[in-house]
Amino acid sequence: MRWPKRFKGGRRIAHLVQPHDIAATVLAAAGKLGAEQRLAMPDSIDLGPVCAGESAVTHDAVYCVYRNSGLCGANPHTCYFDPPIHATMIRDQRFKLIIYHDINPNRACEGQLFDMQADPLETENLWSSLDYATVRREMTEKLMNWLVTQEVRYLGSQGGESLPPWRRQKKDR
Repeated sequence: MRWPKRFKGGRRIAHLVQPHDIAATVLAAAGKLGAEQRLAMPDSIDLGPVCAGESAVTHDAVYCVYRNSGLCGANPHTCYFDPPIHATMIRDQRFKLIIYHDINPNRACEGQLFDMQADPLETENLWSSLDYATVRREMTEKLMNWLVTQEVRYLGSQGGESLPPWRRQKKDR
């Protein structure tokens, strides 16, 4: 990013960011990051202060959820993988954990764990390594807690309200 009146481009900043941080940054730069946008994107961060060197506050961890959408698999007539792929990822400053969710209850959970400092190209999967069992467990717990937080935030505490909380508030006005 580059904002000539605030910061130059071309500098690499090694902070964890998510796509909605870009949206929050653009809205903030335009003076439009109001309460409604913060309610719709509560986990987003305005990256302007980070890029300007005014702040180092970013995410402790970032997440990505993939639920079999968007890429074509073996079947050329569909844009979904066959069999379906459902994965969730957490990345902190050092490690990246990916869990592949299987809807077959008889199959063991599979995943990948990478030490991003020692292996930035993600060539050594540490998922089954006993030396990293504690890291795997702790990151899995953090990921599961994040998933439940997202469900409660966007589906409601009853697990099935028709509109996410930020949409209900807008509708009630």
